[in-house]
Amino acid sequence: MLRDNIKEREKKFHNDRYIDDKRNVLSDVYTFAQSSKTLFNNLVTNVNTDDHILEIGCGTNTISKKIVDMGANVTIIDISEKAIEIAKQHFQDDANNINCIVMDAENLEFNDHSFNLIYGSGILHHLSIEKTICEIKRVLKKGGKAVFYEPLGHNLFINIFRFLTPRLRSKDEHPLLVEDLKLIENKFSNTRFHFFYLFSIISIPFIKFKLFNRLTNMIERLDVYLNKVFPFLQKYNWITIIEITK
Repeated sequence: MLRDNIKEREKKFHNDRYIDDKRNVLSDVYTFAQSSKTLFNNLVTNVNTDDHILEIGCGTNTISKKIVDMGANVTIIDISEKAIEIAKQHFQDDANNINCIVMDAENLEFNDHSFNLIYGSGILHHLSIEKTICEIKRVLKKGGKAVFYEPLGHNLFINIFRFLTPRLRSKDEHPLLVEDLKLIENKFSNTRFHFFYLFSIISIPFIKFKLFNRLTNMIERLDVYLNKVFPFLQKYNWITIIEITK
């Protein structure tokens, strides 16, 4: 019953959000995150024309259009009816290799071993990690990949910002913690985590300045070095890309 209540709150939050998105004020922050977005996009668009792809939690910024244009068979799901309505509008003139469905990611209505690739951006932290990962493992083909772009929950500066802006996120979302990453590794032994924005987030206030790109590139290189040399710092990054191979 508790999970049902959470799902209803999540559905209402995102239906309302896609009508009046208060998170537009964060557009500069997401512009800052281009290095991680580029890697994520490259990973999820590395597909074959006969692949079957599942996007979980499309929101309104699905990148499946590029995958559809490549000829792969794409299924998009979201618990929000409004998100699926918007996704269908994006694909209204496309061929029959796209299907948009309202569905709960914790209870996937697909046969076992159905997909070559499963991906999502900012979705796992809205769900029960254990239930969703078990479902992903069930419907992912042998040799298939799953890729997720997720926020982490250990960075002090980001957590202060989250505390000060509660209306920008749903009540029940939970940025991933170390135990969540370990749970995923326990389910998929072949898992790689890419970490981003350890100290480079301090450059965000300077995003309108001319030297912003140079400053960000310099600090991101420092982040890469520190994450490699001092692995205990990895949990304090803002973003992780989870790359799973079954």
